[in-house]
Parts: sequence; structure tokens; C-alpha cells
Amino acid sequence: MLSTNDRHSAYLDDPYTPAHPAVVGNSSTGGLARVPTIFKQMRGATEDSLILDAGDFMDGTAFINAENGSADLNVLSYLGYDAACLGNHEMSMGPDGLALMIQRAKKDPAGKMVPLLCANIRFSATDPTDDDLEAMYGNEGEPGKYIFPYIVRTTASGVKVGIFGLMGRDVVMPDAMPLNTFTYEYSEIQDLVNRLRNTEKVNVVILLAHASFNVSNGVPNGELTDLAKNVSGINLIVAGHSHSLVTAKVDCQVAGVLWSTAIMEAKDTAKYVGRADLQLTKNGMTVTETNTSLIAVDDSVMADVGITAKIAAFVTDIEDTYLTHFPMLKDGGLFDVLAAAPFSYGQNNGMYMVADAMRAASGAGVAVCTPGADKAWAVPNAAGNITVYEAFNAMPRQMGRDRLHGGALYKFTLLAAELEGILEMTTCYMGQSSVDYFVVPSGVKIVFDTRKAVNSRIQQMYLVSPDEMTETLIFDRSNSAYDAYGGWTNYGSYGVPGNPYQLLSVSASLEMLEGMKNLSDSDGPGGIDLWPRKSDGSPVNWILVSELDQFVVKSGDNEVKAWYSVA
Repeated sequence: MLSTNDRHSAYLDDPYTPAHPAVVGNSSTGGLARVPTIFKQMRGATEDSLILDAGDFMDGTAFINAENGSADLNVLSYLGYDAACLGNHEMSMGPDGLALMIQRAKKDPAGKMVPLLCANIRFSATDPTDDDLEAMYGNEGEPGKYIFPYIVRTTASGVKVGIFGLMGRDVVMPDAMPLNTFTYEYSEIQDLVNRLRNTEKVNVVILLAHASFNVSNGVPNGELTDLAKNVSGINLIVAGHSHSLVTAKVDCQVAGVLWSTAIMEAKDTAKYVGRADLQLTKNGMTVTETNTSLIAVDDSVMADVGITAKIAAFVTDIEDTYLTHFPMLKDGGLFDVLAAAPFSYGQNNGMYMVADAMRAASGAGVAVCTPGADKAWAVPNAAGNITVYEAFNAMPRQMGRDRLHGGALYKFTLLAAELEGILEMTTCYMGQSSVDYFVVPSGVKIVFDTRKAVNSRIQQMYLVSPDEMTETLIFDRSNSAYDAYGGWTNYGSYGVPGNPYQLLSVSASLEMLEGMKNLSDSDGPGGIDLWPRKSDGSPVNWILVSELDQFVVKSGDNEVKAWYSVA
């Protein structure tokens, strides 16, 4: 059995050659063109083979736009995958966006495509946003169904394999609304495993799981380790989400149960392929041993001619059908150079550039982004250039309300005190231990001290003029007049310029807005409410994403895409 995980629409090798992006380089690593070579070698060596994916196979590069937005689904079929589970980035387009991609994907003559697995998806009874996806969920064999809790496959020698999928309950995905919570009980998983073994009569059980897993100092940990300790009967867990390069065996700790489950995860972006060899008894009824290994996708692996040609066709397709929606790019190419970086270019530089671009394109006074929710990092290629391809990769996530890939910019208002609170919680606190929560602002400057208590770290906050020549102090913790608003819940009157009650126009992505909603719905730290406000200062306590349409930045009738602002 071979597996991949967290490919994130990665098709090119690293570093790729901009002049000939579909041709893999002699000293590069990764590249989807090399992966089928490994697949063919295994299938040539054994008749009992499966190829599986543990989720997040899409969302991360401009290639998600190819073939009417369904290239990533179509490639699973083209490369002969037997199944793939849903990851949080399959949900980045929202449930209606994923349903649209499945609808557009190529099907075989019987109307089938690669099975997508998720046993713990729960659809909303009140929000119609997920209705189209719900209509595609069911049991294999039912017409019009493409997402299943599990499937059963029989290999050439007669071994029956049960494969099911799970989304981690610790995976945060606000953009999947209303499907942003995936929960399960160990008893539910055990019941499904028992059904596969006792009713479906399978010989092997494999779980494709998009959930946390890693090994620290030789000790497995994370959500999947806990699952393996509490559920018996799973021979192999193919993991995704943590981007780890690890394998392990975990013993079940349920009293009276003797069972060991192998777990493996093969990093990300097609840099490795996981391999599991399951040895069975002569009659093929019982697994006696599971050996796992990780295969490097490097320059020792030859590129496959067929997929190389397909990648080249994808580039042309993107240029002809997607870039034409963007006036300044409609006559250009995906690898046209937009800017050069002749200086040391770190992640913060890229994040600040993205935030500045969002602020300029939206006309807002302030913009905020983060590498966690937004990715928000325009990384130069090996030549030090930012091409259209890199500009898209800086803000690749989500599908706009116009049904084009690439999230729209949103512009709304916040109190200065609310923005200060956001930056306190993120950049000054959680962002100090995880870059995922490091929010980068444009249009505002903060001075903070990490030695201070949490929620008291920002000492001053300044508004910065569009030409960056003027800074206006709007918050000073050393001045009691600025600290009189009483923390999170008592802002008093607002709208007075030059103080914490001042209304600021703010630009952000939908993911940032959804993160704010999560804090508000959960009564976050200190009972915080962070609803976006209209220009008159009134908050919008939204439930449906469509209620935010009033904040989408438009140029004429067109959405202004976050990535396009970078380009």
C-alpha cells in the first residue's frame, strides 16, 4: 500500500524552473510528475496493491484552478488512487464550493470518481449552505453519491480490505461553516471497525485520518495516538494534517485487548510517499505484521511523461480560463515575473507585503493577515522573483462568492479597542508560540512587551497614514485616559477619533472573519465579542456567510481577490 497526504495542489518540483515548470530539475525534490513512477513500480511488483490519500490534496497553489477547478480531484483518478479522505483544506472552499468541484469533476462511464471518505461528517439541519454536499453523501453504490463513511475493496488475490475516513475533532476549520466541527466517540469508531470485520468480513482495516500525529523523542503523540490506544482492530492508520515525517506502532490500552496499530505520515507537498507492507497468513485471513517506510521523492526518481504533459496542459488551461478574469493579468502567463527581491527575504517581509497589498486594494485604513488562517506569505522562487504563481500562492485559500477560486477581500469596521484586543490575543500572546496565530497588521503599529501579563502586553498603538509618513497615537497603556474603557466588554461610546473608541476600517479575509465569529460564539477570553461592524458602528452578528456579502470589496461587479491584490 502506498500513500500521500497534504499535497496542497503541489504539482511542481522544488525548486522548479519557471521557464519550463512542468519539467522536473536534476537536483530538485518532490514534483507530482515523479509520484506515478513510484506507484507504477509498486504495482509492477505486487498484484495486491492500494494507493490512498489522507487528505488536503487540494488548496495551496494556482493549480487548483485547472480543469474548471477540479484538477486535484481528477488527478486522483488519473494516478489510480483507490480512495482519499477529506481534510480541512478540501473544506476551505466551503461545503457548497466542494460540492461544486465534485460536480465538475470527471467521472468514469459508470458515473463514478475516486471515493472520498469521511465517517464523522455531520450536516446542518438548518443551514442550507451544506445541502448540495449532503446530497452527495451516502453509501457506495448509491447513485449520485461520492462521499462515503467507508468502502470495501478486494485485491487481486482475494484479500478484503475495509477503508474508512475520519476528520480530526481537533482540526480547526472555520471556513467549513456550517461543517466546522467534526466529532466522534471512540465507541463509535470501534462500532465501525467491528462492522467492517464482522459484517463486511474484511481481512484488513485501514483508516485514512486527517488529524494530529507526531513522534517526539521516540514517543508517539497526538490525536491519532490516543485513538489507536482506545480502538482495536485497525491495522494501519494513514495520517495527514501534521505534515510529519514519521512512522510508529501504538498498542491498544483497552483492558484485556491485545492489539497494535501502525501509523505513518509522509510529510507534505509530494516530497515523500508512504509505504506499508502488510503480511498476511497463507489463507489471507489475518495480518501477521505491518511494516511501514517513507520513500523520498527526489532526483533519483524519473518523471512520468504522461503527468508531465498533463501539468503543462494545466498551466495553459489556467492562463486561458482563470487568469482572463483578472484585467491586469488576462494577457499574461502564470510564471510572468511581477517583482524581484534582491534582499534577504524572510517570512515577515512576505507577510507585511501581503497586508500592505490588501490594505491598498481594499481602500481600508488597516489590513490584517496571518500565515495560519491566510498563508499570507509571498515566497520568491529560486531566482528571487515573485511571479503570478507565487502571488496566488500567498493567499490561495477559499472560493469566492463568485465561485472562482481565491478568497475575496472583506472590508468592515472595528473599534480601535477591538483591534487592539485581537492583536493582544494573537500576535502578542498565541503568536509568540505559533506563527499560525501571528497576525500582521498594515496601517497600524503596535509596541508590545512580552514580559507583561497576557492581555496587557501592548503598550502603545498608532494609526499609520497611507503614505506611512504620519503616526497617530490612539492607545497608550501608561496613560489612564486611554485605559479607561475597561477591557473586553465595556467600550462605552465610540466614533471619537484618536482614542480606543475610534472606528477603523479594516480589511481581512473570510477566514479572519470566521475566526472572529468563533471567538464571539464561544465567549472567548474575557467574554469577548468581535462581530464585524457596519460603517455606522453597528455590529453584524452573522450566522450565514451570505450575511457578510455586504462587506465584500468590489471593483465594478467583480470581487477583489486577496491574491490579486498581491499580484
